[in-house]
Amino acid sequence: MTDKKPYISIVSPVYQSEGIVDELVKRITEEVTRITEEFEIVLVEDGSSDQSWKKIEKNCKADKRVKGIKLSRNFGQHYAITAGLKESRGDYVVVMDCDLQDNPKYIYKLLEKAKDGNDIVLTIHKNREHGIIKNIFSKIFHRVFNWLVGNKNLRSGSQYGALSLLTRKVVQAFSEFNDYHRHYLSAIRWLGFSKTEITVEHEERL
Repeated sequence: MTDKKPYISIVSPVYQSEGIVDELVKRITEEVTRITEEFEIVLVEDGSSDQSWKKIEKNCKADKRVKGIKLSRNFGQHYAITAGLKESRGDYVVVMDCDLQDNPKYIYKLLEKAKDGNDIVLTIHKNREHGIIKNIFSKIFHRVFNWLVGNKNLRSGSQYGALSLLTRKVVQAFSEFNDYHRHYLSAIRWLGFSKTEITVEHEERL
């Protein structure tokens, strides 16, 4: 990989997704190359028992802009995101799930909002493809979290998608946030940087 600092990094935790990795890299690459050729894709393999890591290795060999991180066991999505953020080098860093329910086509809109002076750009799901029970427990979790940290006016976290953009200074602050029971979206909303949001379609899981 070139030593030149990428303009934008895409971080995605990967778990039990051997059938998705190739398409994930393909779609991200197609969208981001419309913005810049100076980018990196950081895939964090979170202790899968399938062939996800081999798929990541294959993509790393095919394109030096793809970087793979293999965790020693399954630590969970938010720790995998943390590992990816610490490894990222871009001026802007986009976080997204690997299942492509959040379409990479929105990366351009996230970046445009950041250029308007926002350090954090979040996405709100216009619709959600989760079950009723999962949505209920998600709403309860985020309401309790907001109450505990005193963020009474924050929108319910269950409405936010993982697809988000951070500037480099937010990534640095998040990396220094040493809460053991970290939750990515709740933590970045708590950090206090300027933020905005866009509405996106929540698509079917690939």
